[in-house]
Amino acid sequence: MNRLRHFVLACLLISNAVGRDFRPQGRIDHIQASDASVQVCYVFPTVPGLAYTVETSHDLTEWTAVDDVYGLGNDYVVSMREYTPAPPQPPGSAPPLPHPPPATNISLCLQPCSDAGGGTIVSWASLDNGVAMKKRTGVSLTANWQFQPYFWNRYGGFNFMILHPRPAARAPEVDPELGTKDAAMFTQLVVSLPTINQSIDDNLARSRNQPPPAPPDPNSRKFWRVKCDWSVDSDQDGSPDWAEFEIASRINANQGAVQADAFDPDTDHNGVPDGDQLDYDADGVADNKDADLSDDSAAFEIGLLPRYALFPIVVPKHPGEPTYRPVEVNDSGTVLCPYDAWTGGAWTSFAKSGEGFAHAKAFGINDLGEIVGTCERVQPSPEARGPLPGNMVYWNSPTRAPALIQQDGFHAWSPLIFTPESYFQGSMISNDGSILAYSESVSVAGLLEGREQTYLWTLPGSGRTPAKESVTNGYEQLRDRNHYWGVISAGETPYWSLHSDGASIPLQEGLNHFSFLGDSSYFLSYSDGTKDSGAIRNQILIAAPAYSKAIDVSEDGTAIANSHGGLAAPIYLNGKWTDIFRAIPDAPGFWSDQTVRLLDTTARGWVLAERGDFSHIGSDYGVMLPLRAECLYVKELTPGETTTKNTGVDDFSAGSSDPGPAVQNKIWIMAPLGGEAKSIIFKTPLDGIHPLVLSAPGIDFGNVGGKGYLYGNSSTVSALASIPAETGQELPINLEFGPSTSISKPVAMKVMRRRTLHVTVYYVTKVTPGKPDNPPDLIPEQSSLQAFLNDIYKPQLNLNVQVKVVATPLVVDWDLESRDRSLAIDPVFDVNSPNFAEIDTPEQGLIVAERSKLPKDEANIEVYILGSERLLGGDAWGSTNRDQRRCWIMGDDPDKDPYKTLTGDPLPAGETESRNEDYSYPLQYWNIAHEIGHVLVGYGHPNEQGGSSGNRGKAPLPGTDHRKRLMLSGKGRVAGQLGGFLLVKGEWDEAEKWIRKEEISERIKP
Repeated sequence: MNRLRHFVLACLLISNAVGRDFRPQGRIDHIQASDASVQVCYVFPTVPGLAYTVETSHDLTEWTAVDDVYGLGNDYVVSMREYTPAPPQPPGSAPPLPHPPPATNISLCLQPCSDAGGGTIVSWASLDNGVAMKKRTGVSLTANWQFQPYFWNRYGGFNFMILHPRPAARAPEVDPELGTKDAAMFTQLVVSLPTINQSIDDNLARSRNQPPPAPPDPNSRKFWRVKCDWSVDSDQDGSPDWAEFEIASRINANQGAVQADAFDPDTDHNGVPDGDQLDYDADGVADNKDADLSDDSAAFEIGLLPRYALFPIVVPKHPGEPTYRPVEVNDSGTVLCPYDAWTGGAWTSFAKSGEGFAHAKAFGINDLGEIVGTCERVQPSPEARGPLPGNMVYWNSPTRAPALIQQDGFHAWSPLIFTPESYFQGSMISNDGSILAYSESVSVAGLLEGREQTYLWTLPGSGRTPAKESVTNGYEQLRDRNHYWGVISAGETPYWSLHSDGASIPLQEGLNHFSFLGDSSYFLSYSDGTKDSGAIRNQILIAAPAYSKAIDVSEDGTAIANSHGGLAAPIYLNGKWTDIFRAIPDAPGFWSDQTVRLLDTTARGWVLAERGDFSHIGSDYGVMLPLRAECLYVKELTPGETTTKNTGVDDFSAGSSDPGPAVQNKIWIMAPLGGEAKSIIFKTPLDGIHPLVLSAPGIDFGNVGGKGYLYGNSSTVSALASIPAETGQELPINLEFGPSTSISKPVAMKVMRRRTLHVTVYYVTKVTPGKPDNPPDLIPEQSSLQAFLNDIYKPQLNLNVQVKVVATPLVVDWDLESRDRSLAIDPVFDVNSPNFAEIDTPEQGLIVAERSKLPKDEANIEVYILGSERLLGGDAWGSTNRDQRRCWIMGDDPDKDPYKTLTGDPLPAGETESRNEDYSYPLQYWNIAHEIGHVLVGYGHPNEQGGSSGNRGKAPLPGTDHRKRLMLSGKGRVAGQLGGFLLVKGEWDEAEKWIRKEEISERIKP
């Protein structure tokens, strides 16, 4: 009974953003622990390239990371509680040995070296910062490794979990500098490798892939969970580790098995990062742009992230009629009901009767606002009895009178019976004015004729000639005159068929919806729920794992689905199934639970939603408008050129699997208080007639009353904050669509006052007794550096950076730790010192003392450009002391390649700049901007992996592309992809705090 009180719940927390399911498929097992007790353990197989963090909690509120493991295909064991205690010691025996201290888990890949000299290539995710490491050792692997792909054992303080891919690997061109933890691990591995080889030779059975657990605290009641991080990209090449491991394992008869390497950003050394040329799912979209790189049916590139304005709609009641459900929404945001249309936020009621008919009800609308429906037609002769139901009518727009659809004496007729509970998914009228319907006529005796043949009708309209032509019976829905589908009655067994550009494609039964995806591709969903959704590409039906639960898809790959997998009414955005509460931030909670159902989405992304018991009676309805945002900024470094990247819009953070509390699932825009107004481009699927109106207290959007008006697919407004707005204030944007007001707040402004940041740059000549003086080779040019920094900090933090480069060099004998590079062991600047953030190291102190001899300078941040033979801290091109507001930058590199890339490869002859997609600039400029960033937003790098290993900064944002970030660490980059410039909302907040402290200290004037 005592043990039952310590029962532990094992639960899983999944961060899964791709179509593939990465949830650990674990099991409960009883395993003998290191003290011979038997433990109840959770055992799960790891996936190569995924990072796992084991966490515990006593109250399910506060969680503590207790272990990290990088998956290499090995089983991993989590010991949860004791099942059988350790056996007692025999009388007179020695007391049991104390448990060894916990070991550090380290996952390694060992491959024979293909270069001259042999040896072994060791690859791993750094213990110091999580980035890719690759190093050669002279110890070779025994031949018997070919029979043993996995190995585990403890040596020293490390649990070595080893994967042995069979292909050989090339050695890195430059041996990496190792941090403290990596150096200790590598030393232990080299010492232990002969013993490991002997273990492989002696007995393969000794090689395990699940280490025996240490016994847990017997008096501790805990809950357990395993967090799976699928986004790990150790080499920062844009292709995640798990995908590169799987690509490398595929057998290619012509090229062998190696096609990718999770620890090499440029596996084929062609200068192009792997992520830009690998295509894991072979769908034609490179991995670093693929919205879902695990599913070839999701061949969409990652785009601007939308958030949705949610407008509630109350369906009008008509005397004597029940309340009907909405039918659908079109691409202008018009919501169709049988007797009404919600357009521009307001309701318009249709005329129900016209010449020769009455009781008209609508059941389809196209994106032009043309509507079709059924009516009761008056009999043409006195002998006939009663009205003729099912004849079809059309409205040119919601405000126009309806008319019968007829041609050559025949009337269009539909068998659809419309009830309040009815809901039709699919297109009944196309944008080219086409419908599919039967044809009927009435004889003089009042008898119906026809109704056996399906016709493709062309309705009257601008530039059209009304017509009808026969098609195979059974087609009901269509995209246009060349693409339609339905249940074909030919033969004894009806079947679903798609008619696409003259070809008929038989399909499985049960389909209820088609969506056109472009390039002759279609998405299909099934009504009975027994089959996963699929897709047709190039007239071939294929599986669509990413969309298996979807019911409708937009043209950019955004999808909607019924609630599944614990997600309420999820939306598929940029390859991630996103719970509706994240898509409609700040909406009332009852719009975010399992009672919500998404009914329809359009090509451009409008969504029709319902909440309630789905019986239609008492349901609420809403329409969701997607908003995307970007800003225009005129660069200072390249005058006249504009950019929309890294300009103070953060739609990046909301796309993370863990965005953090600063983001609130919104799109954020930095609103300048003082300085130039910000030009904001909103991407919204509006009709160009009915505007979406923006307002926020203290924000001037440039139109009447300080409001902003959005009309079409892309509208530009300005934004400038003023009193009563205050710096640091967060203001959600209010959205009005006619008389309707959004009950969600998808976009918000972060107000930041214009400040001037003074940066003074010093360059330091290193003096070493017995050697020539070593001035820095690279001295930044004042005006271009200032323009470069302003292009980063002005649009994102509203900081006006003023740079001063001091011409007088500081000549200092400062290197106290090493006089000769070959004797260097300790770092030049001991950045690992516990006091580094508070005080200057002795080396820094000597330089600062020399600077104090110069005239006083009131800089907010000081930058020192050093002449030095060695990287700072052993492996860095820059370091920062935040409290002292000082940045230390390499002024040359140890090998005298002034613009050498961070991977160690010099640029081609004649190249003097490092390039990325936004700028051509000296690498040193990015280093300066990055280190200044550490002063403004704090220490840490978002790409440093692991729950308990490394500082990931204020906004780690797992599941996002860290290469876009300014605060990305300098490891693992490839020439041409050197650094991003993006600062995100969590970093804006931290910068605002730092600037306010500087204002209080009067170092920055408010």
